[in-house]
Amino acid sequence: MFDIGFWELSIIGVVALVVIGPDRLPGLARTAGKWFGKMNRFVSTVKDDIAKEIKNEDLQRILQEQQDLANEFKKVTTDAKNQVDSFDTTLGIDDLQKNNEDAKKQLTAEEKEAKKLKKKKKKQKKQQKALAEAQKEIAEKEAIAKADAANLESFQAILNNKTDSEMHSEESKQETEVTKV
Repeated sequence: MFDIGFWELSIIGVVALVVIGPDRLPGLARTAGKWFGKMNRFVSTVKDDIAKEIKNEDLQRILQEQQDLANEFKKVTTDAKNQVDSFDTTLGIDDLQKNNEDAKKQLTAEEKEAKKLKKKKKKQKKQQKALAEAQKEIAEKEAIAKADAANLESFQAILNNKTDSEMHSEESKQETEVTKV
């Protein structure tokens, strides 16, 4: 509690010996020890009482929470029992079987509809794939047609140049013949 070392205690002892004297110092030390012991016991009992009160409050709080949970559980079980009792009285076994059969029919109808939708989606995917392939093939054929058209134009230009040169050569032949004559 206090940070008093050996040297501090020895200085206090020497001062007490000088002030009180050697005759009365042992009696004073005994009395101070008794009072220190009483204070220690008093502090420890107060600590124990406080700890007991805190523990008692905690236990009471925990006990109250447990009782609240138990009451809530009783309420839930009572409500569930009442619902089961009302269910048994409102619906008989025949009604339950009929409801079960209706649910099965509805489930099978929904399963059939789901299968139809799956088939329809597969068919649409196939059609989309075929359409994409056809578009690709058309694009390839258009590219080939453009290339063929370009080649045709170049051949025509070459032929036109040949015919022009042939015509010039024929004219020059005729002129040479005319000049020979």
